[in-house]
Amino acid sequence: MWDGRAPGDPEERQVFGGLDFASLLLETIMAWRLGCVVVAMTSFLTLAADQEKGTSAKQEIAKLRGIWQVTKLIEGGAQAGPADELKEFTFDFQDGLVTIQKGKGGDRRPVKFSLDPSKNPKWIDIDLEQRSPIGQGIYKLQGDELTLCIVGGGTDTPRPSEFKASQKGHSLLVLKKAKQ
Repeated sequence: MWDGRAPGDPEERQVFGGLDFASLLLETIMAWRLGCVVVAMTSFLTLAADQEKGTSAKQEIAKLRGIWQVTKLIEGGAQAGPADELKEFTFDFQDGLVTIQKGKGGDRRPVKFSLDPSKNPKWIDIDLEQRSPIGQGIYKLQGDELTLCIVGGGTDTPRPSEFKASQKGHSLLVLKKAKQ
């Protein structure tokens, strides 16, 4: 029942730790609102960064689309095979899959790949599926030339940080985009 006192009347207020109930409630509401704003801004910035990274990866994948012919292969510091033989190997990049093939009628081996162009140097991972774990590598794309430096799956060797195949387990490939 109303006793005639206005809300906020000093005689009406209950004090909690030096704050009256109305002040405590107001501080709680303001802290909650600020927390919501911080969470919303953090979520927005994280989403924007993920979208930018995703868009950039999609753009890089689009640049790789097509058939690439191996022109150079170095494994563990040594040229791996004659140039004529290497040209028989192709990589066909299409929407998250790369098909590796030797010659026109050779075995086709499609495997998944992913890119992270936000890293420096840019990262590529090739999922060799059941044959071995993911091959981790780096890549650079300059016009119609693609350079890959990859560590074969199943090794304890860390991802390459430079375009050299001097370490055991590292393969350096140079590919040229095939004319269509």
